[in-house]
This record gives sequence, C-alpha cells and structure tokens, in this order.
Amino acid sequence: MTTALAHSSPIPAAASVPWPADHVAVLRNRPVRIGTDTAGLSRFGDDIWHIRPAHPDPHTKVGNISFLPFPEPLRRQFRAVLLAALDHPQPVEPGGRQSAASLIGIGTLPVLTADLQLFAHWMSEHSLARIADVTEQDLAQYLSHVLRLAKSPARKADALCAVRTLWLFRDLVPEPCRLNTEYPWKGLTANALVGLKATKGENKRPRIQDETMEPLLAWALLMVEQIGPDICATWREYTELRLGEHPSQAAYSGPVGDRLIAYADHCRRTGTPLPGLPGSSPHQVNYNHVQRLVGLPCEGGLSTAQQRLLSEQQLPVASDSFVGTITGRIQGRPWRDTPLAVHELPRLCRLLSGALFIVVCYLSGMRPGEVLSLRRGCRSTDEATGQLLVDGARAMTAPPTRRRQPNPCAPGSWSPPCTTPSLCSNACTTSRTCFLPSYMAAPIALRTPGHAPAAPSTAPSRTSRAG
Repeated sequence: MTTALAHSSPIPAAASVPWPADHVAVLRNRPVRIGTDTAGLSRFGDDIWHIRPAHPDPHTKVGNISFLPFPEPLRRQFRAVLLAALDHPQPVEPGGRQSAASLIGIGTLPVLTADLQLFAHWMSEHSLARIADVTEQDLAQYLSHVLRLAKSPARKADALCAVRTLWLFRDLVPEPCRLNTEYPWKGLTANALVGLKATKGENKRPRIQDETMEPLLAWALLMVEQIGPDICATWREYTELRLGEHPSQAAYSGPVGDRLIAYADHCRRTGTPLPGLPGSSPHQVNYNHVQRLVGLPCEGGLSTAQQRLLSEQQLPVASDSFVGTITGRIQGRPWRDTPLAVHELPRLCRLLSGALFIVVCYLSGMRPGEVLSLRRGCRSTDEATGQLLVDGARAMTAPPTRRRQPNPCAPGSWSPPCTTPSLCSNACTTSRTCFLPSYMAAPIALRTPGHAPAAPSTAPSRTSRAG
C-alpha cells in the first residue's frame, strides 16, 4: 500500500536541478539490448531520440521521440522532462494509484511525447514561455480545451494524464520545467474528467483455436525432433566446407588441376554425380560448390580451362548441389528422398527457427519478446530440483530492480505455473500457464541468477488511466 503525497499551494521549492549537458546519453539509465552500439546512442541535445534499443522485445516497433514538432522556445524544457522520465522511476501520484519505483515503459514514451506536444502547443498559443509559468487557471482552461478536441475519450484521458506526469516529475527537472501548481484536477481520475467509463483490463487478442494449434504444435515438434537434426547437421557440414575445415577436404591438395582430377576420380569410384545448378536444363555443373568440396576458396571461380578439364571427365551431373544425409524419419520412413540442397538451407533454417519459436512459446508460456531475447547458453538446470531454467530478459512485468543492472540484456525472473502439478517441484508464482506435455521431464523457469522467482505485478503498466 502506498502513502499519498500531501502538497499545498504553492509548492515548496525543490532542490536545484542543473540542466543536462547536450552530450548526455538519453538511455544512460536504461538497459539496452545486446549488440547495441552505445557510442551511437542519442544525446540530450539531439532533436530526435532513438529509444528502441532500450525496449526488451526485439520484435516490437517503437517510434522515435522527435522534438521538432514542439514550439522551439519550449523544446529544451520538454527534453529535460522526458530525460527525467527516462532516468527515474515515476513518482507516486497523490492517492497512490500506481506502483512506486517503476519506470515508464519505452513503448509508452512516444505516446507521452505526443500528448506533451499537444500541451506545449497550447502553452505557446497562450504565450506561456516556461512550464513554471503555468497556473491553476491555465490548467482549468487546458482541461476545457482538451474536452473540446475531436478525439476519443481515451485519447483525451491520455492528454490529461500527460500533464499529470509532467507534474509528477517536477522535482527532478530544472526550475523552468517545473509545473508549480497543485496536482492537476485532483479528486477525479482522468477517465472521470472526460466521461470515460473504465473497463477491466483483459487480453482482447482471440485465442488460437485447438483445431489450429494442435496440428501446428504437432508439426513444430516433428520439425524440431525429426527434421531439425538433419538441417542442423547439414548446415554445419556446409559451413565447414565453406570455411575449408571439413575432414573430406584433406584428401585434396596441390594445384587446382590436381585437386579436380582427384575429385573426379573420387566421384567415378563412388558413383557420385557432380553437383549441379538448380533449375538448369540440361543439368549444368555448379563449379562454385566443386571448389568448396576440394578445399578451394570460391572467390574468382574456376578458369575456363579448369572447367573444361572437369567436363572432359564425362561424369553425370546431379539436378542440384546436395550436402549431408537424411536420418530423420516420419512414420518409419525418411522424411525426404534426397539430401538437402545448398540453396534450400537458408529457408529450412528459417522454418526450423519458426518451429523452435512455436515450441518454446507454447510449452513455456513465455511472451514472444522474452523468447526472441534468449541468447545461446541461456539453458541451465536447478541443482536441487532438476528443473530446467532459462536465463533471459523478463518483459513487461520485470521487477523494478532490473533497471539498475549493468547487463545490457538484464535478466528477469519468472517461473510459470504448471498444468501438470506432478512435474512441478516448486511453487508457481505467476499467473501465466505453462502447457507441458506428459513426456517433458521438468517444467521451465525464466530466472534471475541468485534470486527467487518474482511474484506477478498487479500494478498498471502505464499511468495514462490511473488518475
């Protein structure tokens, strides 16, 4: 339970806060994703701030924060406000309807910026050169202005909440940027001010029907367990051939001509056709792949004389350039009749990634962004329980302490509840369901090393409707 902040009018002077320097990185207090070029992060003096690197979900599109639409005399002031919103947890409003010590979400900031822009233009039209010059009477006029706008009630409520957010950060910004009034329009929520009836939050995305999900999951598991090993083995073999590290390449040495003759002898002895170009008729030799097979770099290609030397061997040419072998079986039969072709590998690897994504999302209950943020080596096992653990970034409901961790992909803690309690040896602490089939040996948990699984957050994810 939080304690309401008591304020009287006028607001007592807060401690002096200096103006940020133009070179200050705006994401200095936010964890950024692995691989982000920190030297290229946006600075306080920039007219456009790129904040997407701080969003935990790589697949989520996040708009930039642009100050160009703001009236020029007010840009620096609103830069300071939004930097404070990036740097600091949002203070608790009088009445304490939102959780303390929680940062405003990166995805919410572009919306907050647009609503503050609306307020800035209204200020400019009313000759208000500083946020600190806004009075109680001005706020009453702005409320009337917002209510007359041709916007939905929800967007009107957002516009009012942006001004309240501006007020909440008043002690964390330079003096000209402080809204020195009482809490705007106190006593009524933003929804009540605009006549919007609040609704309970619920997931409006329709469920995937069982008729779709069951065969999708079945084929995804089949792809992972039977087809996937062949794709992975073939990709590794192709990579070794491309890098000149495959054991078979040790049989070829010396000048190019000697290698080609030795390879032709090998094909004749084993009955192997020369690799072909896909879609060619009649079949044409894929000389680039021949170079890989005999341990030659593909840059430059074979000369006309070298190609003629190989064609004079009178060897059959395959319809494609095949690599690896097929070991996976479906209903007792190999899942395909021929090995995988080089040109198929990129698409098959992408399909395998999609199947893995479906399996991990569905069987663990993780959000898409949490799965996409996983990195190689994230899997481990709890020594005491044998539970499968996954170290990764916990999205949306991350504990507030996560913001201070120096790791650019700061881990979160999560342990999904289990639909098969006999498999679960520890207490489940979140509200999302983990769909575990009977053949799985242990449930999955996303964790912070050294910390117990976090309890679910019941606080609203943003403040726009809280008051």
